[in-house]
Amino acid sequence: MSFVFQVLIGILPKLPSELDWRISEIIRNISVSLLYTIAACSLPVDCQMMCSAALCSALNVVLDVQETETLYSACLNTDGCISPDFGLSVQQIGIQNLEVFKLCLCYGILQSSEASNVLTKGCVDGSPLIYVVFDILEEACMKYSRLTSIAFKVMVSWVKKVCLELKLNVAGGVLRRIFSIINSNWESPLNGVKEQNIKLFELFLDVCSANKVNLFDDHDTTFGPVSSLLHHTMEGQPWKMKSKYCILSVLLPRYGVRKVVI
Repeated sequence: MSFVFQVLIGILPKLPSELDWRISEIIRNISVSLLYTIAACSLPVDCQMMCSAALCSALNVVLDVQETETLYSACLNTDGCISPDFGLSVQQIGIQNLEVFKLCLCYGILQSSEASNVLTKGCVDGSPLIYVVFDILEEACMKYSRLTSIAFKVMVSWVKKVCLELKLNVAGGVLRRIFSIINSNWESPLNGVKEQNIKLFELFLDVCSANKVNLFDDHDTTFGPVSSLLHHTMEGQPWKMKSKYCILSVLLPRYGVRKVVI
């Protein structure tokens, strides 16, 4: 099944903008099938994520940006059912696992070629989708569940796409919330979380450096963002904290230290 999704992800973005109506109709039917598959939540989560990426690629072909924004907004704001309009007779679709559905859809949106337009122009109750997606990911990252590692993986995608690739301006409080997520999960016992947390922290440092973000509100411009964080970690955190060594293992290599014993 995952091979089918990979083929769709590879082919759909290469299709011309003007399609024969018969091809367009086929892709609409594929989109409906993919949406039903995601809503059923019957596949392994990693396969669900690929299915979502394929769905978002298909939607970019058959729907305009405004229609796509509307559909994503409805899906991310649903309490269990959606009624998509693909120009076909599609009945209301019931979602079997709302948390998995939303998490996988967030991943698909972030992989989409229209991510910039969708995230900034789409909204739910007045809040841009860029923050709606972030709120969903933040909540999932702060839970101890089978989805936590996946949530971190998608959060890594959010930071990479939004802050580094698209260079979208985000509210200052968002970076502090990301920092809070990172600091709360250094000692997570869940499989895969620590590895994803390190990736998230490295990206976070890149964003702070690029935007000269002051994390500590001390108005001291003597140090850059990374140097300030290193200083705070060395001086302000007790050596008994295991998380201190995890943080240093990421910070010190930026200053030429090649090996850190934890």
